[in-house]
Amino acid sequence: MKRSYDGTIIVKENVKLEESPGLKPKDVNHSDKWKWNKKYMELSYEKKILFETQEQTRLIRRISNNVLFYFWVTIISGVLTLILLLIGRL
Repeated sequence: MKRSYDGTIIVKENVKLEESPGLKPKDVNHSDKWKWNKKYMELSYEKKILFETQEQTRLIRRISNNVLFYFWVTIISGVLTLILLLIGRL
């Protein structure tokens, strides 16, 4: 396998396969992108899968917490609306 200067794999002429990570830890800023890609490429296949799985699990938990928050906000606002409507009729 041939690699280009930016670390991608060249399959045929003008065709490259990207091996850069899809997910990055939140503490990596734009200036450290090259360092992050280099460190990620040095990881073993199993560690890459573990890292990506952990990152996706973290994101899913975050989404789940957001959904739960908005669910309770909706329930509480509905109950308060009913209470205010009932008080307004009296």
